[in-house]
Amino acid sequence: MYANGRKHKVSFFAKFEKHREEAVFELLPSGEKLLELACGAGNLAIRTAEKFDEVVGLDVSRNLIERARRKVDRNKTKNVKFLVANADEGLPFIDKSFNAVTAVAALAHFYDPIFVVSEVARVLRKGGIFILQVPNVAYLPRRLALLFGKLPRVSTSDFGWDGGHLHYFTEAEVLRLLNKNGFKTTEVSCSGVLAKTRSMYPSLLGGDLIFVCIKK
Repeated sequence: MYANGRKHKVSFFAKFEKHREEAVFELLPSGEKLLELACGAGNLAIRTAEKFDEVVGLDVSRNLIERARRKVDRNKTKNVKFLVANADEGLPFIDKSFNAVTAVAALAHFYDPIFVVSEVARVLRKGGIFILQVPNVAYLPRRLALLFGKLPRVSTSDFGWDGGHLHYFTEAEVLRLLNKNGFKTTEVSCSGVLAKTRSMYPSLLGGDLIFVCIKK
């Protein structure tokens, strides 16, 4: 009974939940050329192929990139390619190569997020769009956890320390980082359950933060 009850409970809330990749996909306009940082197994990159003439997915994991390439081969997707590269060592593209860049659940795992954002600014054309999704350490339950002496967790994964996250973010600090690198932020929202309502005050109510930015 408990297991069934739990299953029904999860299913009920799932009806009101928007996954972070779904939220980012909906925010992306159509365009010419897209770069996805830390693309993993390529699910979002392959989906965005319907919106862009060319899509490039980049990840440091060779195994994940091989999985992504197999998906492309199975689906016969012609306008998506995947590269193995470490963004912490610089993006392997010339200046102003892309019309759009996405980074979903990525920035917290890079050794130097300040450098990575500067690289995004370098490879993005003027007027291009950058959509960045990060965990929000200032989410209300995490503030309360810290108040009671507990370490706020931004991941449910058992991998490494707090799911392998190296950095923590708040809305104000990310906005400062983006502005410093020549981005104008046009929207801040979040994903998750009742995302539209919580996006009215994402810095407090969002478990994550999604920034839509334009390269000035």
